[in-house]
Amino acid sequence: MTDVVQFTEFQKGTLVLKDFGGFVEEVLGTGLEAQKAPEGFPELPARLEVTPKLKAALEALPGLFARIQPERRRALDSSEIKDLGDELVAIKEILTVLGQREEDVKEYVRNHQDAVAEQEGRAFAKDVTVAGNVIQEATPRDAKGHYLLATPGNPEVTPVPGTTVKLANQYSSGKLKTDLEALTRLHEAGEIDRKTYLAVSEERRVVNARKLQDHVLKTGRVDLLAAVSSRGLPSSAMYVRGIPRTPKKN
Repeated sequence: MTDVVQFTEFQKGTLVLKDFGGFVEEVLGTGLEAQKAPEGFPELPARLEVTPKLKAALEALPGLFARIQPERRRALDSSEIKDLGDELVAIKEILTVLGQREEDVKEYVRNHQDAVAEQEGRAFAKDVTVAGNVIQEATPRDAKGHYLLATPGNPEVTPVPGTTVKLANQYSSGKLKTDLEALTRLHEAGEIDRKTYLAVSEERRVVNARKLQDHVLKTGRVDLLAAVSSRGLPSSAMYVRGIPRTPKKN
């Protein structure tokens, strides 16, 4: 089926200034079909194990964090190196789980908001029917399977008791995705005629690394390699490494 819209000259003049994503949004708008949302709720996060090393790092960091801050470039004494080394070890141990823990906390709050909305009668996992008639449709879900409780400009909020802070689950519209190769597939399937396909496509020459390599070997034109190549500056990276223990002498 072919959908044809007659654009006015004013619309053409306005729409031609937009990038492709903005053009699609303006022309199709809410007519774009969204992907199907998950029917079930997401799995709960895996339980985080607070290992002895992690616990020690969490306890040590408050007393070490930013304690050593030299005001000029100089050699550090052994106690300063000790404190910086201990701080870095603690930071790296905590960072291994910090990002995941942040996501876990957000997921626990999302689940809380889902449960509260059900308790308050604002959300329903399935259609509510009476005598075969749907009296309340199931609440829409977001991309992760949680209830879509927020609306544009109106987040779902959970106040943190004893503070002025609230945890806000903010609405975000579905991200536009485009797949230009879809028209190639439709053309190959015979659903788009060749005239239309040629009108929306182009032929381009792109330098091919293998062909360039073969050409250089054939002609000796190493200047072509130099034209496409460069080397970055050397760099260094700081790591925490264990010092091998010296074997005890008998």
